[in-house]
Amino acid sequence: MPTPALPSLDELVNALPEIYQPIYGHAEYDARSGRKVEERFQSILAVHDALRRQLGRPVRVLDLGSAQGWFCLSLAKAGAQTLGIDIIAANINVSNMLLLENRGLTARFQLFEAESVPGSVSEGQFDLVLGLSVLHHICYHKGKEAARDFMQALFAKIPNGIFEFALASEPTELAPAQPDNPEFLIEHVPFFRILSRNQSHLSETMRPLYFCSTRNWYFGEEMKPFDR
Repeated sequence: MPTPALPSLDELVNALPEIYQPIYGHAEYDARSGRKVEERFQSILAVHDALRRQLGRPVRVLDLGSAQGWFCLSLAKAGAQTLGIDIIAANINVSNMLLLENRGLTARFQLFEAESVPGSVSEGQFDLVLGLSVLHHICYHKGKEAARDFMQALFAKIPNGIFEFALASEPTELAPAQPDNPEFLIEHVPFFRILSRNQSHLSETMRPLYFCSTRNWYFGEEMKPFDR
């Protein structure tokens, strides 16, 4: 029997519940994507570059809630080794199709729940974790204390992170579940600072993008380890 034809990228994109990000390498979908990525990516890329200079090797990145894989693929193009996880199979299907189109990139995608990560990864397996608008879902479904505990367990395994936080002041149904100050979620992390503030697709409220680390301080383009 003939092998069934694989679905086309267009079929996979049309099966998405939401085109949340641009479709990597396919500008024809840009008008349908929910969120802009470039401003956040420039902040993330600067952290990646500083961390790579410090490590002297490719940065191993875990992207929680990787959606259609744009950040994973873009960081892989910059030289990182990336793993994107998402709980929506349609997102992983699109990401893997894009990876087939870009075979030289050191990226992987896996259907996996973000909340299971601390118990599933080993210390030192990743250098940097991305959580771009993920924590507000944990706050909403499990409570802000559970989200804070998740972050503490995550940073016990991965030393550096970049997180975008939704705010309690946003006009959304998830907002009342968020802490009054998003730093409540990272108060146990020795170093954190805001990289930028960016508008989401849900409101005009500017969400903060934080770099957090149990090991490094980061200012300007310089990153150095601390021991106290």
